Amino acid sequence: MFFSEHKNDMSRAFGNKILYAGDLIIILLILVAGLLFLYYPRQNGSIVTIKVNGEIKGVYNLNNQNEQTITIAGKKGPLKIKIEKGRVWVSESSCHNKLCIKMGKIHKNGEMIVCVPNRVIISVKNKEEKEVDAITM
Repeated sequence: MFFSEHKNDMSRAFGNKILYAGDLIIILLILVAGLLFLYYPRQNGSIVTIKVNGEIKGVYNLNNQNEQTITIAGKKGPLKIKIEKGRVWVSESSCHNKLCIKMGKIHKNGEMIVCVPNRVIISVKNKEEKEVDAITM
């Protein structure tokens, strides 16, 4: 008896039709837009910026063919970052969960690795990109 009462309440609220043709078109457009955004190809980045506590500690060339190992002093201890063959990753970390290591290798523009316990952010960008300092109206 409870189910049938609940069903009647729903039919009064939404009418007999649950979805109209226009609703389906809107849902499909949202899904397509989401998939396009998700699979939109990004360019490879050219520089790596390493920040600790919001302060830039180094900017490195990602396209350098030589292997680089950078040791950064984080809040919880040292963090070893490797740059090789156009990719950057955290090889060793003093944090507990090691999520920054599990994030893997990055190389696309806009990608980043974050180690929250050590307060370290490693981001990949293009040289041409300019950061916005302020917006005025």
